[in-house]
Amino acid sequence: MSPSQPTLQEELARVFHEVLLNDARLALPAKVYELAERTVFDSLTIPTPYIPVPLKVTESSAALWALAATCANAIVRERYGIEQSATVNTDLASLFLVSGLVARVDGKLLADADLVARYSAYDLGHIFEKWRFNCTNVYPTRDGRFFHLHGSLNSNKTLTMMKLPLYRPDMTDEMEIIQEYCKALAALYGATVLRVSCASEPELGLLLVDGNLGKLDTSINLKSTEGKKQFLELLQDADVVIDGYRPGALEKLGFGRRYLREIAKRRQKGIVILRENCYGWHGPEVHRSGWQQILDCFTGVSWLVGRFFGLDEPVVPPLPNSDYQTGIIGLIGILAAVDRRANEGGSYLVDISLNQYNQFLLSLGEYPEETQAALRAQHPDLKLRHYNTIFTAT
Repeated sequence: MSPSQPTLQEELARVFHEVLLNDARLALPAKVYELAERTVFDSLTIPTPYIPVPLKVTESSAALWALAATCANAIVRERYGIEQSATVNTDLASLFLVSGLVARVDGKLLADADLVARYSAYDLGHIFEKWRFNCTNVYPTRDGRFFHLHGSLNSNKTLTMMKLPLYRPDMTDEMEIIQEYCKALAALYGATVLRVSCASEPELGLLLVDGNLGKLDTSINLKSTEGKKQFLELLQDADVVIDGYRPGALEKLGFGRRYLREIAKRRQKGIVILRENCYGWHGPEVHRSGWQQILDCFTGVSWLVGRFFGLDEPVVPPLPNSDYQTGIIGLIGILAAVDRRANEGGSYLVDISLNQYNQFLLSLGEYPEETQAALRAQHPDLKLRHYNTIFTAT
């Protein structure tokens, strides 16, 4: 790295102090600014970028963790009278983005046959079968463009649309997938988190190892009368509801934000509602669902990664960056809303999206060409193409 180029620690400090803390849209309380100088960055960590992408994912992750830590410290000081500092480690902030790959269960890797058998039982849509997994990938078209097909957790509709068989016995090898939820981060910060799943719906079983860390779990069918009753009982004591359904799905089930606020009003205790989606909560795409891969293509991130590898085609980033970092943003939003409820009362809506995070990441700019060349030199055997997914690239 050229002496004129900032280190990772210097750049993330700039992002934290000059970008995040100066963003009026965050409406951070004064007590957060008062403690900002007590959030420091470990100077003994690797000083140069090492994740093979042209965008500042390490700096972004570390800066968001710095803001989350500062918000938490402000709450701790006000509630318990404890003064404390926070140290952000950029190496850990980077490893967080691939934590699903390094997860262990009783010392066993996720590829262990016993573990595979356990989490594959949740894969009701058989998405780990290669034939079905290929329903979510980038494909070139005759006119020279690229199309990202999205098969979701059950690829039947996608395969039927393309008039393809639902099953190919010659393509049934197992593949890996990782995703992260901000609920796991809330649990990390001390919350009691109950994940509401449904045994009749398909899951990406592998995510239950990483994404369910620190959570409780229950199975409720919200389409049934009994399930609605059970969920309503849980809501009576809930401080935060995190909605990870497709946009509008919870409303159709009878538990939209207006109804949740009415429950809070009746019990005389406010509630925080966090909604997460792909495209954002304003504009023509608000109703659409999508995954990180779709949004990376939608915002141009994948094209920048392809150009980084010397290609004139999109390449999905080789790590679930947007999924994980949007989770950190959700944690920050929950901390801010819970704090405001404690001081002012009322109920609060927190909206986050993959699109909002990617726009933030893009606003930080790309690494200089010198740095990008050094990154490629660090990973000489990494030759990605448009057909490589997050999961086959790792």
